[in-house]
Amino acid sequence: GLGDTQILPFGGILYPVETWENYRVEATWIPPFPIYPPELCCMQPRQTNIPAILSGETGFGGRVVYFAADVDRCCGEIGHPDHKALLANAVRWAAGEIPLYVEGPGYLDCKLYQQKDRLLLHILNLSAADEEPSYLTQFLPVLGIKVSVLTKKNPQRVLSAVTQKELDFSVQDGWTCFTVSQIFMQEFFIIE
Repeated sequence: GLGDTQILPFGGILYPVETWENYRVEATWIPPFPIYPPELCCMQPRQTNIPAILSGETGFGGRVVYFAADVDRCCGEIGHPDHKALLANAVRWAAGEIPLYVEGPGYLDCKLYQQKDRLLLHILNLSAADEEPSYLTQFLPVLGIKVSVLTKKNPQRVLSAVTQKELDFSVQDGWTCFTVSQIFMQEFFIIE
């Protein structure tokens, strides 16, 4: 899911591992190389056989992505977008089908709950949260959020508990889809 990206920054700890029969090596480690002065900047070697990320199926219906490199710590420390995409893609692949997709700008915390015959979706707008230590100092509204929720049966309505308005929605192949025009602080939807 990283397009044509061939090299990701790292700078963390790599734990030596051996590959298993049913696991693919998704990424290998490249030793550090000088980045300054420019005339000495080159990778030697360009590739190794040292596994950094492995993926495969357990044989019991599960999927595993193993990071021999501490990409999660590096992501938390420097917040590199490629690290975030790599971790998110690994979770999506390992989880299989995820029952919720939220597309749009900003940084949104989404929680989906089931309550008897209805679904509850809480979306918290954290778009103005500082990276560290994550204080919310102001609210920045996000616009045009597209939501898709996997539903077992066709719902009769989608209600915003914040605005007390029903939203227009469509159902396509078991997915209930609707658009939220704006989220200021938070939104809470009842899908029933």
